[in-house]
Amino acid sequence: MKHFNMLTSTDYGELFYKVPQFIGPFSPKREIARALGATLYIPALKDRIGHRLMYQLPGLSSAVLCLEDSINDEDVQEAEEHLIQEVRSLQTLAIEKEHLPFLFIRVRNVEQMKRIAQELKEVLHIITGFVLPKFCRRNGLTYLQELQSINEALDLQLYAMPIIETEEFLYKETRLEEMNSIRTLFDEFQHLILNIRIGGTDLSGIYGMRRKFDSTIYDISLLNDFIGDMVNFYGRNSEEYMISGPVWEFFDRKYSDTHTAITEGSPYVHGFIEEIQKDQLNGLCGKTVIHPSHIQLVNAMHVVSKEDYSDALEIVHKNGEGGENGVSISPYANKMNEAKPHLRWAREIIMKSNVYGVFHEDKSYVNLLEKEGVPISNNG
Repeated sequence: MKHFNMLTSTDYGELFYKVPQFIGPFSPKREIARALGATLYIPALKDRIGHRLMYQLPGLSSAVLCLEDSINDEDVQEAEEHLIQEVRSLQTLAIEKEHLPFLFIRVRNVEQMKRIAQELKEVLHIITGFVLPKFCRRNGLTYLQELQSINEALDLQLYAMPIIETEEFLYKETRLEEMNSIRTLFDEFQHLILNIRIGGTDLSGIYGMRRKFDSTIYDISLLNDFIGDMVNFYGRNSEEYMISGPVWEFFDRKYSDTHTAITEGSPYVHGFIEEIQKDQLNGLCGKTVIHPSHIQLVNAMHVVSKEDYSDALEIVHKNGEGGENGVSISPYANKMNEAKPHLRWAREIIMKSNVYGVFHEDKSYVNLLEKEGVPISNNG
């Protein structure tokens, strides 16, 4: 998988100072975690999933086939059977895993994960891992032990993406104990934890709250406080755990493509852009999305600016052998770079630059979206 692979070599040259690198199933975990970008949820009952993934969802970098909230309780068995058939069809179509988006299955419980793994064992290598909803102390250990057993039995490296979305994480009197216990569990199974996801809709719903299309989840003080604690516990070392941004629920059918929506001032897209920016300021990477029109904007906004890349290179150099630690004026002469305090930030920028690339000095996500120019109405 390579981000923005719809572009021509000429487009890459016009837009990118440094082009994105190919990230595949055997890339280091820290690179895959960053490469997920916009993770699209697809109900498991959707038909022709392979065709959708390859031809109807331009720019898709990761997808979740969902058996949980998007499926009615009475349809679970049918959805399971359909998902198994659709994943097997990917093998029949002879689509190489390297050419697919990173693909995950969102299960309802441990028993369902075990059952699906058993049914798909000869083709389970096509997926990247499982999404584990309502992850907490009650089920976390069982989930991760079972995933470990699946990997060992089938000689695979499937990853876990736990979703933090239950009330014991939100209530103040239980949050710290719950987060600390789960942190201990994550440390034990660190090799399995690809990405930690925030169930923003479920958490907001506990208190009957919902953000508006022209605001962000950070405007809900309860969720802003919660996200701060998530980063505090699980963002202490981004090489260990990556946290993704919560789902954005809104889309605007008025505009033909995302670039037009931006240039004509869609309030839906303005709120979305503001939330992605705040995700990144708070150390989150990637985002859960529920509409194809969100894919390109999320991924485009993860491309590194030339200014940040120049600062990062200078900071890493100053911390290297023979480098001069301390404070210096940035290459753009508009800020101070402090070698030691900014080192972790700089390393993160360089890792993201490998995955998403670096824009030329005069380019931004708006220029990239104009080049991609995929009509929203045709996005699956």
